[in-house]
Parts: sequence; C-alpha cells; structure tokens
Amino acid sequence: MNSRKGILTLSLAASLIIISSQSQAEIALDNSQTELKFAVINIGEPYEFTNSSGHIAGILVEITQLLLAKSNIKANIEITPYKRMIHELKAGSIDCAMFFTSQIHSKDFFQLGLIAKKPVIIINSPAQASAKNLSDFEGRNIGRIRGAHYGSEFDDNQKIRKSDLNNYQQGVAQVMKSRIDGFIGAQESIAELYDLSIGYYTLSSRENWLQCSKTSPRMQTPEILEKLYSGLQLLHNRDERLDPISIIHRKYLQSYTRPL
Repeated sequence: MNSRKGILTLSLAASLIIISSQSQAEIALDNSQTELKFAVINIGEPYEFTNSSGHIAGILVEITQLLLAKSNIKANIEITPYKRMIHELKAGSIDCAMFFTSQIHSKDFFQLGLIAKKPVIIINSPAQASAKNLSDFEGRNIGRIRGAHYGSEFDDNQKIRKSDLNNYQQGVAQVMKSRIDGFIGAQESIAELYDLSIGYYTLSSRENWLQCSKTSPRMQTPEILEKLYSGLQLLHNRDERLDPISIIHRKYLQSYTRPL
C-alpha cells in the first residue's frame, strides 16, 4: 500500500468511526432519502452525452453506473456543470461525483479512491512554435472543453486567453485549421483525433477520484460509504485487459492504454 492510499484509507476509516458514533436518531433517513444523487460533469463526448436512444452515455456515465451496480446502491445520475456540482456537493444536495482531486477537495469531501489517472496536454496549431513551458502559451488563444477544469496553473493564468468549446472533435479541428492557437484536454481523448508525434506539451497528470459530500444527510451512514468503497475496489484489476475501468475507456477510445 503506498503512503497516499494508506493515509486516505485511514482518513476514511476515521470518518466512518465518527459517523458511527452519532445516535441513530441523528442519522435516520426516511425512504425518500435513501436513493443517492450522483453527478457526472457536463464536459461532453466521450465522457458524457445523450445517445441516439435518448439515454445518457459515455465513459464517466458508464463507470458511475458500474460502480453503483457493484456497490448494490440505487442512485439518480445527473449531468451537472462543474461549478454547480462542487457547490451542491458542499451543500449536500448531491452525494458523490468523479472528478480531479486536490488538497483543497480533501478537506471538503470524503475521498473514497482513485478512478483513473488523466495526463493533461496542450497541442499547438501548425502556425505556432512548439511550447516548452506553460508560459509559452501566454498571449495565445487556447481552446478548452466548456466546463472542464485543468488545475490552477492553467485555469487561473489570466495571460492565457481561453475559448470554450463543445467537444474534443471541435477543439482538434479548430487547432488544425489554425482558428485557435492550441487546445488543452485529456491526452487519451486528443490521441484519438490528433497525431501526437507532431508534438504536444504535457501540463500535468491529474487523478480522477470518487469524492462524496460530507454534509449530505444520505452520506451520514457508514454502510453507504463502506458499500461505495468496496464497490470501487471491484472496478480495478492489475491486468489491464481485465480492468473494468480500462474496458469502459476502450469502448469509447480505441487507442486507450491505462496510464502508469
């Protein structure tokens, strides 16, 4: 067990002890509250979208559905913009979601475990010189998926102009036509549409975690957290060929390989 996983496991165990120590009157829930509310970030294909049958689909949707099945938990899944999702998780009106972890989030949410690592890259338009540092993008117009967040070093850099786009297909197409100077996103999705041998800048490797509200009344029973934690363990396999999360990724991203 690595140190980070060990610390988080101990932190979760401590949280369960605190919750267990509350009186049954404090944590009793009526039947209308027992169905959880999960959010999936509204960032478009291949992570979430509405398919031709009118149902939500995508990588994050299917991983969420599989997690709930493995955990034997019922939940509504809502497609939610990032900022609203964070606000509602803190308020307790949404129970759980899968999104990039951070030290700040570790204070606000129960962090149950890693879903997948996500290297984040920026590609250049053919008209632009290759970038060696993030500062090389200052003054340039960089496309990003509407609602996505890639870390404060990029998101908060006011010298980098940013254009919100609907999906990866649009982003890569606009880069290749030099309508924008670059495009940022998950390497796994850009690689499906763009020849990475042309060159790219690696911003960071982010970790997508299952994170749950500390204020939701539905999350105040240790059984729920324990079920979700146990269900999450069933989504991982050391053999990538048998790994459920990797299998879902490859359904939408043919060239996907699990990051180390």
